[in-house]
Amino acid sequence: MSREAKERTPLEVVKAVVAAAAAKDVEAYIANYHDNAVMRLRDGSVISGRDRIRERFVGVAASGLTRDVELREELTVYGDGIALVCTGYVMRLDDGETVDQFRGSAHDVLTQDADGAWLISIDHPFEEWASQ
Repeated sequence: MSREAKERTPLEVVKAVVAAAAAKDVEAYIANYHDNAVMRLRDGSVISGRDRIRERFVGVAASGLTRDVELREELTVYGDGIALVCTGYVMRLDDGETVDQFRGSAHDVLTQDADGAWLISIDHPFEEWASQ
């Protein structure tokens, strides 16, 4: 892991996930997760482990949708090795014919690894508010 990655704040890690998702960069995306991370999906199901999160993201990246996410609000609370990052967002999904837009919030719990780098342990990326 690079020195820059080790020095990122919890919010910077979340922003790196958003950027990697927009770029459809699987390796940059998955590098932000602990090996035993869990993620709640939009349908309410939960997947566990970095390999399953990678598998899901590979499918998302291959879907053909263009994703544009604008983070709107943020709340970060952290202390001794654990952090909660809450963000509001506007997401636009473009399939080449139509653009869907919705607002939502994401909640991430991050913990520090042995080297002190912040990584996502629990990812709840979809709490949809309303379509626009």
